[in-house]
Amino acid sequence: ASEILERWTGSPSLNAYQNRDHNRVKYQMAAVYEAISERQVTYCVAPASFEEAGQRVRTVDEIFTTSMGNCLDITMLYVSCLEAIGLHPLVIMTDDHAFAGCWLIQDSFADCVNDDPTLLTKRIAEGRNEILVVECTAMNKGSMAAFDSACDAARETLLKDKFSLFVDVCRARVSQIRPLPLRTV
Repeated sequence: ASEILERWTGSPSLNAYQNRDHNRVKYQMAAVYEAISERQVTYCVAPASFEEAGQRVRTVDEIFTTSMGNCLDITMLYVSCLEAIGLHPLVIMTDDHAFAGCWLIQDSFADCVNDDPTLLTKRIAEGRNEILVVECTAMNKGSMAAFDSACDAARETLLKDKFSLFVDVCRARVSQIRPLPLRTV
């Protein structure tokens, strides 16, 4: 992602919010998006989980080894990359879909999980531009839409699909909710 960012902007720095420039944050988000797109991950249905609700999420190693992932897998991959470079990502869920969002300013919501879509829609509104949403399946092989098109698709999904909830990852970390440790063999 840093190599892509350097090609686009002349600076490879994944410096999160240090510049206080929402365009720089957008470029970082786009560079991570492009880096994942280059991995050519194929969309596939959720793996067998043997439960009635929820699903098993593939790890990063599984995604890159098999080159397969669904909307939640790719969203979690993208969100984890954004968090790793110091940005404040969101995981957004509708009844049957997941996609990502990210703060363009250094902020977070008051709660880790919210079920009010207006908290997002007013922050993605033209002129406000505090949050950017991204359709992560647009990174999949066969789709591979440009970053701006993926943002447009996510905005449309947010406004039209049956919204369930979103998770503010930064607020979760502040609330002492930590990721599961990776198990490697």
